Amino acid sequence: MGTTYSWHKGAIRVKPTWVVSTNLQPDEIISSWLVRSALSNGCDPMALTWNVWSRWRPWTTDIDRSVALNKLKPLSVLSGIHVESLQFATLRPIASSVFAPLPTNSVWPWILAIGSRGSSRRSGQQYCPHCLKEDRRPYFRIQWRLGWHTTCQKHGSSLLDRCFACHHPIQPHQLKAEDRCITVCPKCGTDLREAESHTAHPNLLSFQIAADKVVASGHGFYGANHLGVPEWFELAHFFSLLARKLIVASTSAYKHLATLFGLTDLLKSQPPPRDRIEILRIHHRQLLLKAVAALMEEGPHLLQKFLQEAQATRQTLCSKGVLLPKILQPIFKSLPDNPKSRKRSNTKKSNPPKPTQRHLVKKQMEHIMRLVKEQKP
Repeated sequence: MGTTYSWHKGAIRVKPTWVVSTNLQPDEIISSWLVRSALSNGCDPMALTWNVWSRWRPWTTDIDRSVALNKLKPLSVLSGIHVESLQFATLRPIASSVFAPLPTNSVWPWILAIGSRGSSRRSGQQYCPHCLKEDRRPYFRIQWRLGWHTTCQKHGSSLLDRCFACHHPIQPHQLKAEDRCITVCPKCGTDLREAESHTAHPNLLSFQIAADKVVASGHGFYGANHLGVPEWFELAHFFSLLARKLIVASTSAYKHLATLFGLTDLLKSQPPPRDRIEILRIHHRQLLLKAVAALMEEGPHLLQKFLQEAQATRQTLCSKGVLLPKILQPIFKSLPDNPKSRKRSNTKKSNPPKPTQRHLVKKQMEHIMRLVKEQKP
């Protein structure tokens, strides 16, 4: 299909202290490099990080987001990898161009959340089994943590976010020294390289390539309108919210709009959970981003035309409480306003709740009295 965009060029170790030091592969994310370094030295990833940072437990956090400079310096001395190279192997350089300032203790926009609880993770790590199989030394890429990435540009196949055998989240940091390779599932021992992946929808790949170019160039377009990186991704996020409405299709306006944009297949789909796009499983994100790609591609003039043909209102385009991007404000103002106010009902309930039966109350009181007696010294 083609080579993917390069996020960093990797790094070669220089005068390392470790017995076995591992080079940082191009586009490798820092957690992957740490796991591979541990396995190369014949120890568990948690044992290696404890040796580097005895008072910090990095695997209870999302270490891929960023690592403080005072923690990178001792790691650089031990590994022989320059501090700047390690910084580029984190998600902060990309995330800060998409959204600024980045929140400290919450989800970063368009960066997949790992859902950590202790050292366990719920999601967040994607992979391409074909890439891992072709690697001389398999490793996880930084782009596999980006929310707009759902396909492998090189192989044209869908990424995966679970072990294909046991459906457990991908957690390489839980590997043991005897596992030896980062592609092993720590839960069931299956090699992730043996997974099969289906061909991805063309819309997903086109949106992914467009988003990569926006980050790389520092700007993007919506129709003929020039947008900065944060504005472009803000618009994409807004369209993901509109895509949810098209899937639910509760009114004729949404159904008509989906038909005009060629998204009638969405009407047959099950709506994804009402979570942020950064938390959704990959098949749910693919469903939304397929629609986002179509909405972003057409431009504002066609959007306005389709909204008018569907007899949409302002509330159809933007729900109350949702931030409307500036680029869409003229379209919003051109639509008719049809606010709906909820009327309070003054009618009393015709069927008041029945009182609890006497024998049930007696049983509950006996249970309470037993608990009171047990607590007495």
